[in-house]
Amino acid sequence: MKKIFFITIFSLMLTSQFVFAHTREMMMQIVNNTGAPIYKPVQLYIDRGLFYELYRTGYSTSYWKWTAPNANVACDVGDSNTVQPTWTSIEPGTYILRCENKYAILTVNYLSLDTLILMRDGGGDGDFNIKYQNEVFSLVLNNRGVSLGTTQNWVNKIAANFKQFKSDGLSAVGTVAIGNGSNFSNRYTAPFDFYVSPNQNYLFHADTNIVTSEKYYNYLNISDVVNFRNQYLGSVDYSTSANFNSTAPSVVIKNYFLEIPILNPTSDIIRFKDPWLIDYNDSLHGYKRRNRGMDNTGDDSLIFKSHTSPFYPDYSTNYGGDVYKGIFLNQPYTGNNPVYYSVKTDAVQDIPLTQTGKTHRFYFQNWSGTNVNFQNANALETPVVFTSDGAIAQANLKGTQLSNTANAFNSNSQRKYVKTEDGYLHLIYESMGSVWYEVSPDNGATWYIQNNGKPISTVGTIG
Repeated sequence: MKKIFFITIFSLMLTSQFVFAHTREMMMQIVNNTGAPIYKPVQLYIDRGLFYELYRTGYSTSYWKWTAPNANVACDVGDSNTVQPTWTSIEPGTYILRCENKYAILTVNYLSLDTLILMRDGGGDGDFNIKYQNEVFSLVLNNRGVSLGTTQNWVNKIAANFKQFKSDGLSAVGTVAIGNGSNFSNRYTAPFDFYVSPNQNYLFHADTNIVTSEKYYNYLNISDVVNFRNQYLGSVDYSTSANFNSTAPSVVIKNYFLEIPILNPTSDIIRFKDPWLIDYNDSLHGYKRRNRGMDNTGDDSLIFKSHTSPFYPDYSTNYGGDVYKGIFLNQPYTGNNPVYYSVKTDAVQDIPLTQTGKTHRFYFQNWSGTNVNFQNANALETPVVFTSDGAIAQANLKGTQLSNTANAFNSNSQRKYVKTEDGYLHLIYESMGSVWYEVSPDNGATWYIQNNGKPISTVGTIG
């Protein structure tokens, strides 16, 4: 007894021309006007709405290996007489069957097991057979409840290809999606071949996951790194490639307290700007999240994100919905249309310290670190290049009423504070080999470093 459970279609591969136990059968006759088999290309597409997905392709052959004389294209799974196929059976649905410049709409439906048994007992075996002759498709045998539309001309479609490579430039990686306006397709394993209507804009969306320590980096020959690649497709075939690159998971960005290096308060802030961070809900494309690239205008402009120090832009830490997925090393801030990271801190931060029981005002001095290069180490905000995994970028902060000199605030019978007629307290002391001047307007409750937060006399380098 034949076992018929599902109805699917098809393969056009020359080595896979038969049906295992007649489980799923679709055959084609591709013949000339006298009925003799001829050699033709045949494709099956799935209609995905935005595009046609090329599902299977092959060629007819007159060297038919099965005993059936009325078919010369294998369109389904193989049987024990041939090499078994490796494709996955498709679900019932609507498909586009194409031979050269002609096509027809093919609809495959499920039929109940009882119906198929009646067909079998009535002489049918559950197969269906399509003939293509004189540029016309027709159903020769239909024991599966399929329907075939009229033959039409294949026009107004262009072939497109979306590739995606690891950093070696050779290994395909991850999945891709196609969009148009606010609509996006499902994701497909790269490389992905499809057909679209010409003279329209389409969106290309690369994978956003970390894959073996690599993530999306850019599109080939395009300086803008925004992942939603909006591309106008004209009347010629189109191909694009997204590239992955290795990222470093152990970069640290932090504040550094010059007088107390081990200090690690809970309320100090550091800021970071990452062109690859996926944090923007794109209103033009269904509010789907994407990265911002180096955009500097509009609501999608690249912005600094504030984080408690120390900050770790690693593979998996979630910062209020933002996951940085590592840092690209040696990303320059020079050259044509550079794409780069930036760091920023506040000029002044008021931070309570449990060590003193007071709130101290901390003033930015400069940037320093290990395995990092700053465009301007003395600026609050500066582009930065990380040159090695484990790199540390630190904002050096000087706090009021703090010194790394043990006797800076000891009187030793010397007067350290001066009070002027306006009620201000004035303090001059040494720290880090330099002289600092502070004032307090409230009898010592709060202090402010003068000279724009810098020493009035500097010896050596601070930070």
